Amino acid sequence: MSREYADVLGLSVGIIPLGKADVEKQEEFVAEYRQLRENTDENEVFYFGDGCHPRHNSLPAYGWIRRGEGR
Repeated sequence: MSREYADVLGLSVGIIPLGKADVEKQEEFVAEYRQLRENTDENEVFYFGDGCHPRHNSLPAYGWIRRGEGR
């Protein structure tokens, strides 16, 4: 959507605050992932994906909102 078209619709770009990352859970995931990789055949393939939005909103910190409405 172009900014000009968004202006016609009364939309503007705003920053949407993202949730705070849980560092402990991230570290736990990395440890489990490393263990899994070490104990898996080198020919195995690992895939990661977003089941909800594989391409939409590649910059998750931005979104279209109606002017004057809270973020």
